[in-house]
Amino acid sequence: DNLNILLTPAGTGNVGIGTTTPNQALTLFRDGADAAIEFSTITGANEKWTIGIDDSDSAKFKIASSSALGTNDRFVIDGNGNVGIGLTNPQGKLSTGSGLGDKVLAYDDGGTGQYGIGVQANLLQIYADAVGDRVGIGYGNSASFTETLTVKGSGVGVGDTTPTEGLLTVGGTFYVLTNTAVGADPLCWDGSGGSLYGDCTSLRE
Repeated sequence: DNLNILLTPAGTGNVGIGTTTPNQALTLFRDGADAAIEFSTITGANEKWTIGIDDSDSAKFKIASSSALGTNDRFVIDGNGNVGIGLTNPQGKLSTGSGLGDKVLAYDDGGTGQYGIGVQANLLQIYADAVGDRVGIGYGNSASFTETLTVKGSGVGVGDTTPTEGLLTVGGTFYVLTNTAVGADPLCWDGSGGSLYGDCTSLRE
């Protein structure tokens, strides 16, 4: 009890567990079985994490919230370099499984403030935190970004980061609005000429 074990390899020697030819400062080897380390804070099934190579599953590297790899796997890297989060058979470079809900949070304040990507039935979601926030597509980088497509509330802007005139606002050229007076056809406003059109074809050219 309370016994400390000190290993001090001479010079540049390595320590091997299960092997007499360790390649690194510490090498864990098991022939035909999982090579893993368990971390635990209490006795029982809770508060246990295991990290290592799952020999029974194509030697994938895993982190599991249990006492054994293959049970509650939370993070997986396969031999092709594909990464799965909550998924043991990732098909892409980063896969988050088939479950619905929030998938990736690019911003998370730990409460309700979230910007991210989600999935619901037959729907890929890209969302901001509130109706007054916007989702932008453009080029450059985060610090130097040119926004070319904007979604804000119920408005969509092309070249306009504050779309308020209608369902689709194209900055400096034309606006497409819901035409309740002429059935399903849109009404287009030529911003440069100050004219209203029932046919938007000429403005799109």
